[in-house]
Amino acid sequence: MSSNEAKKVGVKAFRNRGIIFAILSIILIVAGSIWIAKPFNDFLKRQTWKQTEGQIYGFEKKIINEKTGEYRYSAVIDFSVKENETIELHSELKNEEPVRGEKVKVFYDEKDPNSAVEGDFEITKIVAPSGLLIVGILSAVLAMISFERMKKAKKMQNQASTSAFVQNFIPQNNQENK
Repeated sequence: MSSNEAKKVGVKAFRNRGIIFAILSIILIVAGSIWIAKPFNDFLKRQTWKQTEGQIYGFEKKIINEKTGEYRYSAVIDFSVKENETIELHSELKNEEPVRGEKVKVFYDEKDPNSAVEGDFEITKIVAPSGLLIVGILSAVLAMISFERMKKAKKMQNQASTSAFVQNFIPQNNQENK
């Protein structure tokens, strides 16, 4: 394999790596963005909505898997926004059975108190989607680096093929046939 052929292989390798990193970055960024949308929305609700105190007065036991008999619990919470107006909230499903009478934080929208959410935001809900976004961004950077290296390798390949010094060492087809 001549050095010119080796440089062509190098150009293709940089191009292929760049394409792989570009595709990977697009997939990871899209997946991370979709996955982080709901937790981020829940976080914003707790930052912008009013806070009050509610009380757990019951729970619903919901079967998750009939084969294993796995259950989850949804707390039924009462909270008041105005006097003589009690609103019922069903919390997200949890592994632990809620304790009746326990006081909990409730965040609600003044315009639509029925869309309330219970408790503080669990920051762990955004760790995995954030990881996807970070790896996606790193893949995009690696794709750009690979494409830049491909351009440099192509430029060097073109310079080498047009160099007068290199041309002296390459046998010319016209002269060999005579």
